[in-house]
Amino acid sequence: MKVYLLLIVLTAVFCGACSHPAKPPKKGYVLSIDQYSIGQARDSILDGKQYKFLWVAAELSNFSSDTLKYMAMSCSWDVIFTFNKKTTFIRGWNCDSNFPTFSEIAPQKSFTYKIPVLVEKNAITSNYTFKIGMYLFKYREHGGFREFDNFLDSRFGISPHSNKTVYKNIIWSNEVTIPQP
Repeated sequence: MKVYLLLIVLTAVFCGACSHPAKPPKKGYVLSIDQYSIGQARDSILDGKQYKFLWVAAELSNFSSDTLKYMAMSCSWDVIFTFNKKTTFIRGWNCDSNFPTFSEIAPQKSFTYKIPVLVEKNAITSNYTFKIGMYLFKYREHGGFREFDNFLDSRFGISPHSNKTVYKNIIWSNEVTIPQP
């Protein structure tokens, strides 16, 4: 009888330990970077200035129950990204054909952007960290292109549109550190 009672008590203790609430599931849209997927930074020179170059995989995840449709550019999709430090930016590229378009991510799915990142070499310390931000403009039947056009104008200084809406549409990644040799 004591053995059965002991088994019941131990089972209750172990099952109780297993029933602690887990972390709540993520909701909405999340931009994340896997620290361990960042390769070693390489020396680079651009316009006579020294940089460290590295590839960063930024994953945009849709944890909502609806398909995410968002605005981007057909070629220069890098314009929808920014950084929390002025010494870090994306190495752009030339585009022969570039126009606003939209991208889709199904519910509970992700898309990974491979981002070519440049960091001013003299700014790098032994624990240089940064975050990537994404300007998320959800596609809408009416008015979505106008808001995105205003964003592009403010981003490139084409016209004096207000960029107040830009900052309310930004989502930030987790903070990552540039791997040291």
